Amino acid sequence: MTRAPQSGSGMWSCFTKQDEETGMYIAHCLDLHMKISGKTAEQAWDRLKRSIKVYYEYCYSCDPDALKLTASASEWAEYGELLKQTLHDDPSKVTVETIVLTLRPPKLPEQALPLAFQRVEFAPQAVAVQ
Repeated sequence: MTRAPQSGSGMWSCFTKQDEETGMYIAHCLDLHMKISGKTAEQAWDRLKRSIKVYYEYCYSCDPDALKLTASASEWAEYGELLKQTLHDDPSKVTVETIVLTLRPPKLPEQALPLAFQRVEFAPQAVAVQ
């Protein structure tokens, strides 16, 4: 899936909302298409932040293709409308937080690395004199 235009550079787009059927709160990071639940909005949000950190750090080093996941177009549209409405009604409900990532260099694919080498000496060839 392609990334939606609502996602700003260096900023993940996330929101929390209460599920009508279960009463649980769902925190959703659209950029990584990750959903986490909690009994309160704050609990769901804290769980999402921790999950994003662990997931991103792991994928950066071990599975970069997994970072290409994103929410569906309809979920991005819902987020866009929610953001627009919230900015209109109460901009203080839109917050920005920082997650400190510890990124390690990507791992090489599983392979037998060269741990030794061999040398072969060739006998000098006789120079043909004519």
